[in-house]
This record gives sequence, structure tokens and C-alpha cells, in this order.
Amino acid sequence: MQVNQVTVDLVRRVVKKKGSILLPAHGKSMFPFIRQGDICHFDACDPKTYKRGDIVLFTVGSNRLIAHRFMKKIHKDNQTYYLFKGDTNLLFDEPITQEQILGKMTAIERKNKKVNLENVWSNIWSLLIINLPMMSKLLRKFIYRKGDFQY
Repeated sequence: MQVNQVTVDLVRRVVKKKGSILLPAHGKSMFPFIRQGDICHFDACDPKTYKRGDIVLFTVGSNRLIAHRFMKKIHKDNQTYYLFKGDTNLLFDEPITQEQILGKMTAIERKNKKVNLENVWSNIWSLLIINLPMMSKLLRKFIYRKGDFQY
């Protein structure tokens, strides 16, 4: 989601002070798990506790908020980096640092129905996306066929 630095700072302050934030979904990089207009619940969380497949909100540059799946962490030059990937993206996002992480997604609201991400179906979907890279290609083809594609 394209935003400005003021918005990024505001999101960071709200998560730090309140422990959570609700944000509308924008884009198709997590389709169909997260859809345009869904309300995403993010909670403050220590990155050391992330499990592969968790959906995490982070910043890129000063004007982008992104929620993608945590894939792995790497250590390079005495620094820890985190790698994420959108469900319909073919490649990892650029590595980010802990300072760029804002929170972990815990629930989605769609059509006035709240779905907790600690359920069986969410876990099955996460395992499929992580372990079957072909799924991302198929989803991407489906989205392109349906119209414009936004990361």
C-alpha cells in the first residue's frame, strides 16, 4: 500500500502504544487469502517468535506498507534480515531488518465476518503456498486473466 512517511510513523506509533492496528487490504499479492477491502488485524509481536508462513506487516522505504508471509531469516555481516514473499509473487521481497517490522497479522475481517488466522484452513493454505511454489504461478495467471495486477 502506497502511503507517506507520516502514515508509516502513525501506524508504528499506534502499534507500539495500543499493541495492535486494523488496516484495509490493498493489492493482490496475497490473493485469494487476503482480498482487496478486507480489514486486516495486526498485533505487535517479537520477530524472534515468527513461524514460517506468518503474515507480517512491514515497511519498505518511507512510503510502502506491505503484508507478506515470513519465509526465513538470514544472518549477514552481524545483522539479521527477514525474508518475506507474497502468495502470488514469484520471488522473495528484498530482505528487511527488524526495525522495518510493524506487526503480525492475527485476523481478517471480510463481509463483517472475522476469521482468526490460527485456524486449520489458514494453516493448510500457508503450507500449500510455502511448499508448492507452483501455486504462486497458478494464482498469478488467474489474476492476470481477471484483469490488472497490483503488488
